[in-house]
Amino acid sequence: MIYRTLIIFDTNRVRHTDYVGFKIGGDYDVIREFIKNNNLGELIHIALPEFVLEEIKKQKLEQYEKDIAEFGKIMGKFEKLGVVTGKNEIKFDIEKYLDNQIGKYLEDQNLKLIKIPKSKYETILESIIQRAISKKLPFKRNDRHSDMGFKDVLIWETVLNSRGLILDYDNIFYCSGDNGFNECKEEFEKIINRNFEQFNEGGYLMERLEGIYFDLIRNVRIYQFVRTEYFKEILEQKIEGQHWVEVDGEDKEIDGYEIIEVCNQIVRKESGDAGELWFEITSQLLIKIDGVEKDFFALTIVNDTNEVISFEIEDISGSQE
Repeated sequence: MIYRTLIIFDTNRVRHTDYVGFKIGGDYDVIREFIKNNNLGELIHIALPEFVLEEIKKQKLEQYEKDIAEFGKIMGKFEKLGVVTGKNEIKFDIEKYLDNQIGKYLEDQNLKLIKIPKSKYETILESIIQRAISKKLPFKRNDRHSDMGFKDVLIWETVLNSRGLILDYDNIFYCSGDNGFNECKEEFEKIINRNFEQFNEGGYLMERLEGIYFDLIRNVRIYQFVRTEYFKEILEQKIEGQHWVEVDGEDKEIDGYEIIEVCNQIVRKESGDAGELWFEITSQLLIKIDGVEKDFFALTIVNDTNEVISFEIEDISGSQE
């Protein structure tokens, strides 16, 4: 199985105050480099809750105001010395500038934005109120405060109400320096039916990704090959060359087919005596038999030079017994 992963970042893992252009930093840079270097951009996507994006923008605006104030002090010293005379102030709308940069940055980086649908505002507000009353995670309680974590709750509700986006992925990883989101794992998986894990640091997240995608990273060449039109054409030719398939011990004639997934698994193998490297590529098919469509696997074995060694079609129900 080739898994698709969505990584959601909290503000504290992507802090970036530089306002020249718009960027995020921190763990995002580490993870993005990992994805790029291992050619995993089609399988691993990164998302930011809208609230996180607004917080990063606020950090940049605050830094800009600090720098303007500092710049004014320096100019005042120069005026007293006669180095410069008068104040040549340039009016610059930093907020408008950043707003213009944000959209371009999200597109260039292929970042997904998780927004709260306006149609769900009332429902989400009610849910936040109920969480606050019952002190339900990610609201936190300690000796001094009984309602810490409002920002975390807002992000959490945004994520829970983005089911349409999240269902495209198998694993949802949340990277945040705030502890406690893993304690929400059961709620997430019950509502959305997807695996959820929180990571406090990008390094731990990267180790997890290396484990999930170990075979693809190791076999990057063959993974690139199976995504080509050339391999799809080979697969089609092999399927069309088979007129019969075995179902429950009987040969059945193929009336038609559809390729559901060109590749959903790659298994690295070594052939017997010569030690030649082989790869078993599993494709998912829908084959029509006697007017009824049925799920099948196509197993294509190729060698290290992309030459097809063998091909067979296998009944999925039979393979699972």
